[in-house]
Amino acid sequence: VQQLKDKLTEVEAQKSSLDTAAEEKQSEVQLLQEKLLALEASAAQTQQELEALKTEASKVPRLKDKIAEMEAAGTEQQKRLDSASAEAAQVPQLKEQVAAAQAAVEAARDQAAQAVKKQKEAERVRSAEAQAWQQAEVALE
Repeated sequence: VQQLKDKLTEVEAQKSSLDTAAEEKQSEVQLLQEKLLALEASAAQTQQELEALKTEASKVPRLKDKIAEMEAAGTEQQKRLDSASAEAAQVPQLKEQVAAAQAAVEAARDQAAQAVKKQKEAERVRSAEAQAWQQAEVALE
């Protein structure tokens, strides 16, 4: 029984650890989603500015340098956006891992509960046997 209690304590500790990890991953996911939205908004704004500058560049040659800078910034932002998108794509896999771990914890908890039930039943049977032996001894006397 003690081993089962120890196992249950261990399983509960694992579940707590997995729950904490899941919360941390969820926080990371939220941060990544916020970064992604900010980068998308920034990329859209940069694209609008780039288009406006292209129109003026045909009129003013010195604006061509500014356009090149904006294009470089847009490329860099696109790289960051791609990176954030790749990280966000990992979210379903992380959620699956958390769900699998939670299912394993639940299965272990169920097994521990079944083992405790069996142990209690065995103790009840032993107690009944002992009582029957005592009654038999009393009857023999």
